[in-house]
Amino acid sequence: MRAPIARLTTAGGGTHRGRLVHSARTEELEHTTRDTMIDTSVLIAGYGAFGRAVHAALVHRDDLAVSVYSRSPKRFDHPVAGVQHDAAAVRTADFDIVVVALPSYAIRAVLERFEHGSDATAFLSCVKGMDPATGQFPSDVINGATGSDYISVMSGASFAHEMLVGRPVFLTLACTNPLLGRDLVARIENDYL
Repeated sequence: MRAPIARLTTAGGGTHRGRLVHSARTEELEHTTRDTMIDTSVLIAGYGAFGRAVHAALVHRDDLAVSVYSRSPKRFDHPVAGVQHDAAAVRTADFDIVVVALPSYAIRAVLERFEHGSDATAFLSCVKGMDPATGQFPSDVINGATGSDYISVMSGASFAHEMLVGRPVFLTLACTNPLLGRDLVARIENDYL
C-alpha cells in the first residue's frame, strides 16, 4: 500500500508536505526514495497535445497508474487506467497527482466541477499563459478553484510533438515546497520526462 502524502509541522513552525515514512526506532520522518514508491495514481486533466505528450512519457513508469479527464472522447495510443468525460464525476482525492494540462481559459471552470476531498493531492500545472479573464497565474487559479496550496509548475523548452516521438526535452519543475518538488520528480521522472 502506498504511503499517503502528509503535511508536517516542522520544529520552526512551518508546514511541509512530502511522501514520508515513519521510523519507529528513531522517531524521525524520512523522505522516501524512488525505490520505495509504488502505485502512484496520476490524473491528466486535459488531453490536448501536451496532455497526450505527458501521458506518453509517464507510461514508461511501471509504478504509475495514469487516468485521463477529457471533455470529449479520445483515442488513446497508450494504456489508460481510467477515462472520465464528466468533470463532476472526477474525485481528485482518488489521485496522488493531478496534472493540469488544460487551456488557461478553462482551468477554473473544469477544476471547480471536480470534487476535492483531500489536501494530499498534488497539482502539477503544465498550463501555458495566464487566465485571460483575471490575469492570474495558472497556479493561482488552481489554488482558487481547489483550495489546495500543494501546487507545482512544470514548463520548459519543449514541444508536445517532440515528447511524443521520444526526443529529449528539458523541463523544469518548480514549487515553493522543496519536499513536494523532490517527491514529484521522484515519482514522474524517467528517460522521456
